Amino acid sequence: MTSAAETIVKQVRAALEYERRVNLHRYPLRIAVDAGAVVLEGEVESVAARKRALRLAAAVDGVRGVVDRLHVAPVQQRADGEIRDALAALLLGEPELRDCAMRVLAKGRARTLRDVVARSAGAIDFAVQDGVVTFEGTVISLSHKRLVGVLAWWTAGCRDVINSLEVVPPRKTTTGRSSTHWGWSTRSTRWCAATRSRWSARTAW
Repeated sequence: MTSAAETIVKQVRAALEYERRVNLHRYPLRIAVDAGAVVLEGEVESVAARKRALRLAAAVDGVRGVVDRLHVAPVQQRADGEIRDALAALLLGEPELRDCAMRVLAKGRARTLRDVVARSAGAIDFAVQDGVVTFEGTVISLSHKRLVGVLAWWTAGCRDVINSLEVVPPRKTTTGRSSTHWGWSTRSTRWCAATRSRWSARTAW
């Protein structure tokens, strides 16, 4: 590590040590510098502590960016399977997501939770590994995407949420009805958008 990098690490650590919400004594973090970017790695007490740590690191002179490898320490320790089951129940029970097709990915396999062809509002895949929930797929609005993320954070045992859902608003026909619905591709395990009887590769996973 160069002297400049060492100086940045010391300054970042000093900034974090004075922040009570970060609490380095209880939640020690690994701090490194890679090509001018500060890398923060470890667990923090809350989402607020995570955001604060990232902001403090970014404010140090000479820092070109911050690589976020922080996770929130779960209040309740749970196995990935327990988190998957609890989250699946929340997602399936949420009225706003009733028209979303859903699959859960585990051990290299996909299990369908809900298959919606007509009146669909998107297609959601999710997986849990080491307490980190990952979403992929599509939803019809930003509010749907945010709701999915919130439900994941509410799930006991969740350490982090990676929400890669793409917002794809439904297209309207001249009659005012949506011309696109979501379903499963019979040729692969990818999600596809189906317009009438033709599959569109543009929105495949």
